[in-house]
Amino acid sequence: MGKYCAAIYLLVVVCFNSFGQSQNQTIQAIEELHAQETDMYRLVNESNRLLKDSNMNSALTKIQKALEISFEIDNDRGEAFSYHTLGSIQYRKRNYKEAITYFQKAYGLFESLHDQNALYNSLRFLCQSFEANNQYAEAILTYKRYLKMAQAKGNSEGELFAKESLGRVYFNNKQFGLSNAFYQQLLVAYRTANVTEKISETYDNMGKCYAGLQDTTNALKYFELAGTLGDSYTSDDAQLLSWQSVGRSYNSIGEYDKSVEYEKKAKKINKSRNDYKGVLSNNTNIANDYIFMNRADEAIPFLKENIDLSAGVGELKSTGETYKALSDAYAQMGKIDAAKKSFDTYVEVQEQLLSDREKALGALEAENQGFTDKEKQIEFLIRDKELDSEKIDLLQSKQQLETEKANAQKRINYILIGLMALLLVGLGFFYRSSRQKQLANKLLSIRSLRSQMNPHFIFNSLNSVNSFISKSDERSANKYLSEFARLMRTVLEHSKQDFVVLSAEIEVLERYLSLEHIRFKDQFDYTFTVDDAVDTNRIVIPPMLVQPYIENAIWHGLRYNKEKGNLVVTFMPTGNESLKITVQDDGIGRTESKRIKTKNQKQGKSTGLKNTASRLQLLNEVHKVEISCKISDLKSDGTGTIVEIELPYIDVDDKKLVEIE
Repeated sequence: MGKYCAAIYLLVVVCFNSFGQSQNQTIQAIEELHAQETDMYRLVNESNRLLKDSNMNSALTKIQKALEISFEIDNDRGEAFSYHTLGSIQYRKRNYKEAITYFQKAYGLFESLHDQNALYNSLRFLCQSFEANNQYAEAILTYKRYLKMAQAKGNSEGELFAKESLGRVYFNNKQFGLSNAFYQQLLVAYRTANVTEKISETYDNMGKCYAGLQDTTNALKYFELAGTLGDSYTSDDAQLLSWQSVGRSYNSIGEYDKSVEYEKKAKKINKSRNDYKGVLSNNTNIANDYIFMNRADEAIPFLKENIDLSAGVGELKSTGETYKALSDAYAQMGKIDAAKKSFDTYVEVQEQLLSDREKALGALEAENQGFTDKEKQIEFLIRDKELDSEKIDLLQSKQQLETEKANAQKRINYILIGLMALLLVGLGFFYRSSRQKQLANKLLSIRSLRSQMNPHFIFNSLNSVNSFISKSDERSANKYLSEFARLMRTVLEHSKQDFVVLSAEIEVLERYLSLEHIRFKDQFDYTFTVDDAVDTNRIVIPPMLVQPYIENAIWHGLRYNKEKGNLVVTFMPTGNESLKITVQDDGIGRTESKRIKTKNQKQGKSTGLKNTASRLQLLNEVHKVEISCKISDLKSDGTGTIVEIELPYIDVDDKKLVEIE
């Protein structure tokens, strides 16, 4: 009996010891998990603080560690907050596409966790990322979803934010009526709350909407209301914002006197604060308004003040813009030498800016190399996590197959499929990256070719001015240079874009033709015809596409005619949803033109047509369009030339066009 009791006692002791050890191990595991969670959230908070201080490299390092921990302990909430911070970092870097990806990941996890507060906050950032990336349709949908959530929560601040954002996005998307509807709702809310500054801002926005709707009467009415309220503010900050906004709104509808009035008020505040950049902006706007009103003599003092200010603060970009405006002003006043001198200075400044920009880009590329490496590490980390999830799914499938008496061959097949899928994903990623680099290089080539055409075009035009001056034809030179300045402003604005609205390009061509006709009026007459069926306000074409052919017709064909010739430019629709542009001249013809050039060698090698042909090839490849150009003799004897350009209708709102920043 005693032996049995002893055995039972020993068994009880062993069981209690085993239970105690197991309990201690469980407590230790819980403590370790809690420590990891604490460390993860600490890293997220530190990353957010570093982001506020614009220390993005350190912020990225912290959030990478937080994401690794969230994967290690399988914590969806920590993973979601890490994605949210990664989205914020990319947003601050203006990588809006990547920001959208991360915010969408965070939103999906918060939604699965039923965390309404985090979901609400994440959706707000997702809305702003869509808007910043110019994805207006997606931005409108997400802002509307955010508005519903704000209304359900009874959050008035969020509701006002959503309505302001919707008004802004609809306006940027040129849906002025829908934009105005939201601003009217905001006006009621701000009047009820008696928020004067917001009432003035809303009046100004409503005026812009009416201007977009071509309702000038109501636009002026609301701009006046906004300006009147701005005058009543006691805060300098509020007055400055109101006056600058209202002044630029008046400028947008051609009310230049009113624009000058408010810009001068804003300048007074900026000057009292020694805000030189603000004063530079005010002076530029005032001078441009005076130039638009043909009062160039009043613009010049403001431009000269800007030159002195720019020199004092080292603002090279403002210096260039000022000399360009000064050239326009002198040209308008008929002071040709001063205009040319100012324009030469403008060109020098632009060259210096381009050089500085290249150096800055090189430095930025080196600085961002470390940041890019960390981004790649995070991408691989996330991909590994996704692959781990796939592996778990595969294991579950394998267990299910085992219960169904699947054989070993099937398990091997699934593993092989998984490895093959991984290989294909890697190859697909490599292929996509390579294609994106090729596309970027082609887009930059298009920009380069287009930028080469501007100096070519400017040089030929200035030759025309020089010919008038050499003939002592000061009046014609003045007239030509004034028109040339207006034309150059438009050409330089268009040079920043891959496609421009047809109506704007036609205006440039007509102005260019009128300039050439001033010089060669005895050599040719011209006819410019646009078919009524062509919607010039909806169709877009590459800028400076047609001009080289017109220039070639005049300089190498018509000006050598013994008798006065004719130039005919037509824009006609074709039966296959495309536009046909014809440039026809009855000049000496291509063969005779080449003979004359070979004999005399008076001009350097022309690059206009060669660059245009290269641009056409690249545009077709990059944008997947079919723009064709055919050049042939007009008559059987080789005289005259006809250029036929055919391109498909491309709508101004077409989202398929590839763009590069």
